[in-house]
Amino acid sequence: ERVPRPRPPTAETFVSEAESTLYQVSVDRVEKKVITERTDPFHMLRVFKKGETEWNIFDLSPNKVYSVKVRCQTDGEYWGAWSEPLLFVTMKMLTVTVELINEENALLSWNRDYGDWMVGNDSQSSAGSTAEMEMPSEASEIRAPDKAQEEWDLPDNADVKTGNYDVLEFELCVEGLVTESVIEHKLPPHVNTFRVSGLSADQLYSITIRSKNTLSVWSMWSHKVSLLTLNPIAVTIGKVTESFVWANWGRAHQNPDQYSRVLQEISLKKQQEIQRIEEERQKERKRRVAEQEHGHDQEVEEEEAEDTKKEEEAAYVPDPYLLIENLNIASRDCTAFHLKMWGDSGYPLCPPASCTLPADDPFLQAAAERK
Repeated sequence: ERVPRPRPPTAETFVSEAESTLYQVSVDRVEKKVITERTDPFHMLRVFKKGETEWNIFDLSPNKVYSVKVRCQTDGEYWGAWSEPLLFVTMKMLTVTVELINEENALLSWNRDYGDWMVGNDSQSSAGSTAEMEMPSEASEIRAPDKAQEEWDLPDNADVKTGNYDVLEFELCVEGLVTESVIEHKLPPHVNTFRVSGLSADQLYSITIRSKNTLSVWSMWSHKVSLLTLNPIAVTIGKVTESFVWANWGRAHQNPDQYSRVLQEISLKKQQEIQRIEEERQKERKRRVAEQEHGHDQEVEEEEAEDTKKEEEAAYVPDPYLLIENLNIASRDCTAFHLKMWGDSGYPLCPPASCTLPADDPFLQAAAERK
């Protein structure tokens, strides 16, 4: 008689009953230069309670590649393995350029270059120039280029998340550095040059701009640039006779050195205000650490506070736009002058042949009517 073989025991599935108590999130810069030379040892480590699954990460630097990963603690004691790192690249900041400066207005332009990492991505640009690159209109993933292995510690065929480059509108802000004037303009997305009016002659101004993407998220304000408006043209009267007058005009020379002390005073006031804010943040940080629950890991708390302090200290640097060497000053070169005279005893004559007036000038129209 044939004896049946014994059947193997039925496998049972065991489900862990451990509860998640904490989450730990780590954010790091991933460039090899940062890792090997520690030129900018950015590292953020933060602990979240059960049920907290979102974090708006601030204090990042533009045009950098970061990784973010998370792990979970169970039963208030055991930490699990780290997740696979998610890579993302921050956008470059908008830049403002002063194209032309007059007495009461200035012509400005702005643009946002694509990130250095994205420019080096051969799969995105055949010519390798930012002008010819076709960038994603929404946040998406881009395959890491081969050249990235030379500068970034990225795995092979890594996908890197990018920002949203679609613009809904721009906001331009012009502030007087000595006066309290503020000029703001909302501009459509297709505009990248604008003439700002309403300025005062021989005054210092700062200019910055930001953009809103199609998700209604505002970007950082661009680094401020400073400018000095022109002196007005002064007219003096020389000889006066029965039938003619000798008029002379010119623009007084502007010496940038005379504004250096003004800029230094403004910079000192800003530094004092920054120091006051930092002292208040230090007090608030100590208060929060003292009120934290005892269930948190004390070592993690101390590391978190130290990382936050480093990031805030790194954010407060002297503003380059307040340095005299970065002040935008108008050129005094002039291609033509427009002379106007008022009177009731006939139309004045201007002997030089090159002295002409536009056809729609009211003085020419009045002279034609008198004829």
